[in-house]
Amino acid sequence: GVTYTLSVTGKCGTMVCTCQIKFSFAPCPCPCPTLAADVAKGFKILGITAVGCQKTLMPIGLCPTDRVNWTVTGIGGVATSLGNATQTITFPASGLYQVCMTVTRFNADGTVCGTRTICRIIKVICPRPLPTDPVDKVTHCERNTTGGNTLKNGNFTEGVISGHLGFGGSAQNWTQFPYTGDGFTIVEGNSGASDGGHLELNGDKNNPTGVYQQITLPISTFTVLEYSAQNLSGSTLPAGTVVEFHLLNEPTATSAAQLIYRDTIPVDSLAWMRRTFSPRVSPDQTKRFLSISVVNSSTTDKSSIGIDNLEICSSSTVSTEQPGQFGRFHIVPNPNNGTFTVELPEAAKAGMKFRVTDVTGRAIQEYQTEIGSSQQTVKANNLASGLYFLQVVSEGKVLAVEKFVKQ
Repeated sequence: GVTYTLSVTGKCGTMVCTCQIKFSFAPCPCPCPTLAADVAKGFKILGITAVGCQKTLMPIGLCPTDRVNWTVTGIGGVATSLGNATQTITFPASGLYQVCMTVTRFNADGTVCGTRTICRIIKVICPRPLPTDPVDKVTHCERNTTGGNTLKNGNFTEGVISGHLGFGGSAQNWTQFPYTGDGFTIVEGNSGASDGGHLELNGDKNNPTGVYQQITLPISTFTVLEYSAQNLSGSTLPAGTVVEFHLLNEPTATSAAQLIYRDTIPVDSLAWMRRTFSPRVSPDQTKRFLSISVVNSSTTDKSSIGIDNLEICSSSTVSTEQPGQFGRFHIVPNPNNGTFTVELPEAAKAGMKFRVTDVTGRAIQEYQTEIGSSQQTVKANNLASGLYFLQVVSEGKVLAVEKFVKQ
């Protein structure tokens, strides 16, 4: 619609008088024959609004007088809007939803001249409550290397604003890697592996996600890499989920890259895990950017991985506490009544202990191991029935994790 103002000025004796007359016209109706084509242009999602289970939708080619009814399959009608006005919908949980836009167009006399509907599938990823992690922060790089930890703000405690990284959320020194697709990174400022912040990376095969920062690694025999990881997807973690570490000439998807390490994330652990690796890789001095990415083998489902307490440095001494080197252990029987045997891949050393955590990652109990024995007995009869995780811990690092069921 439009409003015109007519101003008339005259004299009343010696006084000047001005009168204003306003004319308002209703919006002209759009032609009915174009309704199908206008609706077929569809609607778009504004921004990336994964946090809070919300999506903001906007029609692309409607007229101002068109009435829009928004419906979600399984939920019903959720909102009404006019023309190309935006509409924010809050979804009840993560998942795939069919959202439909039904448009009604009117004649000049107010009668309906036509109705058309278009639908599309929208994937919603809601935030998850994250557990408190009992993993202790370590400083392997500072103890055993020539240059100490090269990363800045690897604990994600500085300049942290919770939210979508690059879209309101931020963490000092870290930038969202410019991949194409809809992979994304969430900054979480209220919980982490051993402090107040961490990142949550959400990516898949065709839509990887990642972060980067500029670093300088001295030339040496090994590249020591340590970080805390958490499988936030739980038992639904897609196959082939890995965290990849690359050195790059430039922070672009087409830049020449040097793979430092590719870490396969275990599907059977929900607790924070301390990951320690010493690949025999000497850093390429021409590559000054470190990227950290999450990808998997799925083209439809994203992996959600938490990362924290990142450390990377060069070293002439290999780490001897890699989870892969320690190997898996076995719990017998499983399920059990709280008393069970732990079969370790090697004899327990001084300082090694067991830690029992619940499904949220909260530490419940700790037990000292019998030094020199690869078969250990754990008595945890006072645990309530349910699912638990048993960690093998040495010098504050989690070497391996297995789950067990207390009947």
